Amino acid sequence: MDTTEPVETVELSNANYCMGYLDGLVSFMDKATSRVCLPAHTSATLARVYVLYMGTHPKLFDEEQKLGAYLALLDAYPCPAK
Repeated sequence: MDTTEPVETVELSNANYCMGYLDGLVSFMDKATSRVCLPAHTSATLARVYVLYMGTHPKLFDEEQKLGAYLALLDAYPCPAK
Protein backbone atom coordinates (compact mmCIF):
# COMPACT_ATOMS: atom_id res chain seq x y z
CA MET A 1 0.00 0.00 0.00
CA ASP A 2 1.30 3.44 -0.88
CA THR A 3 1.41 5.28 2.45
CA THR A 4 1.38 8.64 0.66
CA GLU A 5 -2.22 8.14 -0.51
CA PRO A 6 -4.95 9.76 1.58
CA VAL A 7 -6.85 7.27 3.75
CA GLU A 8 -10.08 8.04 1.89
CA THR A 9 -8.48 7.01 -1.40
CA VAL A 10 -7.29 3.70 0.02
CA GLU A 11 -10.68 3.00 1.63
CA LEU A 12 -12.49 3.80 -1.62
CA SER A 13 -10.16 1.52 -3.53
CA ASN A 14 -10.77 -1.29 -1.02
CA ALA A 15 -14.53 -0.73 -1.20
CA ASN A 16 -14.48 -0.83 -5.00
CA TYR A 17 -12.45 -4.06 -4.94
CA CYS A 18 -14.88 -5.63 -2.46
CA MET A 19 -17.94 -4.66 -4.50
CA GLY A 20 -16.35 -5.94 -7.71
CA TYR A 21 -15.33 -9.22 -6.12
CA LEU A 22 -18.82 -9.84 -4.76
CA ASP A 23 -20.44 -8.89 -8.08
CA GLY A 24 -18.20 -11.43 -9.80
CA LEU A 25 -18.98 -14.13 -7.26
CA VAL A 26 -22.72 -13.54 -7.57
CA SER A 27 -22.60 -13.59 -11.38
CA PHE A 28 -21.03 -17.06 -11.32
CA MET A 29 -23.40 -18.57 -8.77
CA ASP A 30 -25.61 -21.22 -10.34
CA LYS A 31 -29.11 -20.06 -9.56
CA ALA A 32 -30.47 -23.59 -9.99
CA THR A 33 -28.23 -25.15 -7.34
CA SER A 34 -27.25 -22.26 -5.09
CA ARG A 35 -28.70 -22.08 -1.61
CA VAL A 36 -28.45 -18.27 -1.81
CA CYS A 37 -31.55 -16.42 -3.04
CA LEU A 38 -30.58 -12.84 -3.67
CA PRO A 39 -33.26 -10.18 -3.90
CA ALA A 40 -32.70 -7.12 -6.05
CA HIS A 41 -29.53 -5.59 -4.64
CA THR A 42 -26.73 -3.15 -5.20
CA SER A 43 -23.01 -3.83 -5.01
CA ALA A 44 -22.80 -1.61 -1.94
CA THR A 45 -25.45 -3.69 -0.17
CA LEU A 46 -23.52 -6.90 -0.83
CA ALA A 47 -20.33 -5.26 0.44
CA ARG A 48 -22.07 -4.19 3.66
CA VAL A 49 -23.41 -7.73 4.17
CA TYR A 50 -19.89 -9.12 3.71
CA VAL A 51 -18.19 -6.61 6.01
CA LEU A 52 -20.75 -7.10 8.78
CA TYR A 53 -20.54 -10.90 8.54
CA MET A 54 -16.75 -10.96 8.56
CA GLY A 55 -16.75 -8.65 11.58
CA THR A 56 -18.54 -11.35 13.55
CA HIS A 57 -16.63 -14.27 11.98
CA PRO A 58 -12.99 -13.09 11.94
CA LYS A 59 -11.57 -16.63 11.77
CA LEU A 60 -12.79 -16.74 8.16
CA PHE A 61 -10.05 -14.24 7.26
CA ASP A 62 -7.72 -17.26 7.47
CA GLU A 63 -9.71 -19.07 4.76
CA GLU A 64 -10.16 -18.41 1.06
CA GLN A 65 -11.95 -15.14 0.40
CA LYS A 66 -14.74 -16.82 -1.54
CA LEU A 67 -15.72 -18.94 1.47
CA GLY A 68 -16.35 -15.92 3.68
CA ALA A 69 -18.20 -14.15 0.88
CA TYR A 70 -20.42 -17.15 0.16
CA LEU A 71 -21.20 -17.75 3.83
CA ALA A 72 -22.04 -14.07 4.32
CA LEU A 73 -24.50 -14.17 1.42
CA LEU A 74 -25.94 -17.50 2.57
CA ASP A 75 -26.47 -16.09 6.06
CA ALA A 76 -28.18 -12.95 4.77
CA TYR A 77 -30.14 -14.44 1.87
CA PRO A 78 -30.90 -18.13 2.39
CA CYS A 79 -33.33 -19.75 0.00
CA PRO A 80 -36.58 -20.89 1.59
CA ALA A 81 -36.75 -24.58 2.47
CA LYS A 82 -38.46 -26.63 -0.20
